[in-house]
Order: sequence, then structure tokens, then C-alpha cells
Amino acid sequence: MVGQIAEIQNTRSAIKDHDMESFSHDIFHRVHPALLKWRKQYAFGTSYLKGKRVFEILSKKIPELLPKLVSFSWIPGFRFLPLPINLRLWKLHQELDSLITGIIDERRNSVKSGESNTYGNDLLGLMLKECDSSSNFTSRDLIEECKTFYLAGHETTATLLTWTLMLLGGYPEWQERARAEVGMILYETLRLYPPAIEVIRECVEESWLQDLHVPKGVSVSFPITGLHQDKELWGEDAGQFNPDRFKDGFSSACKHPNAFMPFSFGQRVCVGQPFAMIEAKVILAMILQCSGFTELPP
Repeated sequence: MVGQIAEIQNTRSAIKDHDMESFSHDIFHRVHPALLKWRKQYAFGTSYLKGKRVFEILSKKIPELLPKLVSFSWIPGFRFLPLPINLRLWKLHQELDSLITGIIDERRNSVKSGESNTYGNDLLGLMLKECDSSSNFTSRDLIEECKTFYLAGHETTATLLTWTLMLLGGYPEWQERARAEVGMILYETLRLYPPAIEVIRECVEESWLQDLHVPKGVSVSFPITGLHQDKELWGEDAGQFNPDRFKDGFSSACKHPNAFMPFSFGQRVCVGQPFAMIEAKVILAMILQCSGFTELPP
């Protein structure tokens, strides 16, 4: 991560030394490519070049199909039909599995042959070590976790930082306070503008939610945006930017601890949550060290 911090410092110096007293910039298109580059390196390490195609499929090829897939998702059994769009999606997933499996096998063979004594200290290396030491973490789980981390990480962190800077531009009094404590600023941004607007989970056994019967196999949607701005849970200022609500942690921020779920919660909580928060805190803190900013009128 040292190299990436140095890169941020160089960018910060360029902004600080800018020959204009002020200038406008599209924050998202500045932050997004940098985060994508770093995420490839953290995730794949020495396998960075082979991982480029994985990122291309996950961040570009599959999202291009999503609008059509969503428009047909209401048709029962649609995802199982051999239609052209499904065939393209299945082919991309097969290529993904093949690419990730190839990278995994290369790491394992390197250790078996004695060429290396570890799987590496990047994310893939750490997960391979866990996979070998735990009977509950299979190779299939490893592949799926790689997809989740690679796909979700850079986009959501870039979105979080973009909304954070927008809110701080509109509330300049919080910029000075943010220099001392960035954590609650980021949490409040996640509350108002969560990267995902809902979480969908499949019920693995027959359950009851109070008087509501949920059969096994039924999908349940949790409306994150609605939960995060419910006045009954957060108070009358639920729609306002007020990071102070998190000064004593999640438990006192709202009436129910699970009402704050930007990364989901439970066993399926986002695997990249700690990494994403550290990444966002480092970048935001370094931006705030060198500059102030305001939101431009539309």
C-alpha cells in the first residue's frame, strides 16, 4: 500500500501547487481509475497482468448486459432459458471461472514445486492460505469471494468518496472537523448514499418474520436506502447530513443496530468492508490535508 500512498501524495502535491487559486474537477472520474488500479494490485499482486481480464469482465462486460437482464428478471425461470443474452452471460462466467482458477492453480503449483514458500501476501494469497487450513472454505467459495471483492470494491469506494466530497462541499463547516475525524463523515455518507440501494438474500430454511411466513427458497429484499432514512429509526433529521449521530458508534446512532447496513451484515457481510473503509479514510484524509472545496451550482 506504500506505493499507492506515494501516488496519492504526488497527486495531492500537484493540486496544492496548481497555479490557480481554484479550479473545478469531476471527482468520480479522478478517483475511480486510481482505485481500480490499486484494487488490481492488492487483489492479484504478482498476477496483476493476468487479472486485468477478470476486471474487464466484471467491471465492463457483465454490467453491459445488466439492463436487459433486469428488464426480463420478472419472468419466472428466465435465467435458466438458453436465450442469447443468457448464453453471453454464461460464457462470461465460464471465462471468469477459468481465469481465476488458472491464477489459483499457478499459485498452488508454485508452492508445491518449491518455487515459492508462500502463496503471497495479497488478498488472493491470504484466501488461499485460509482455504487450505479450513474445511469450510472450499475452492468454489474462493472463486466466488474473488469475484465479489474484485467487482464490488473499486466502484463502491469511488462512489463513497464522490458523495463524501460532494457533502463536504455543501457543508464547509464539516471540512475542518473532518480533518480530525473522518470515520463518522464516511459513515454518514454511507447512510445517505449507500453504494447498493438494496440487498437480496435467499431464505435457506422456512422462517417467520413476526407474522410473515417466508418459505424456503424465497428471496427477500432489504431496502437499504429506505432503512437508512426512516425517521422512526433515525429521528426527524434522517434526511439531513449530520455525522454527529455516529460520534458514539452505531449502537447509539439509531434505534436498531441493523438499521445501518451499507455493507450488509451477518455471515454474508461484504468481505471488503474493512479494506474499503481504510482505503477511503486514507484518501479522504490526504485530500483534506491540502485543499478545501465547495459544491458548484448545477
